[in-house]
Amino acid sequence: MVQSFEQLSDVLCGIGHFSKAMDLLEAANKVIPRDATLHELIARVAFIMENFDKSIIHNKKAAEIQPKACCHNHSDIGLAYYRLGI
Repeated sequence: MVQSFEQLSDVLCGIGHFSKAMDLLEAANKVIPRDATLHELIARVAFIMENFDKSIIHNKKAAEIQPKACCHNHSDIGLAYYRLGI
């Protein structure tokens, strides 16, 4: 199920509908709140939208849920910190 959300959000982002992708992922997160991959996907879209605080928050949530399995956006959190000047 999460893979379907990933594919759909990728399509939406690919055609420039970042807000729609975020809306989709946030709705999915309400249904599946403890899925690390879903949090990583939200973090990725937030990063693309230059919402670095949100990106960091969701990458951290993903790491809390599954510390060893989080790898979708491992580099995004460092880049987000850099963009925020942290």
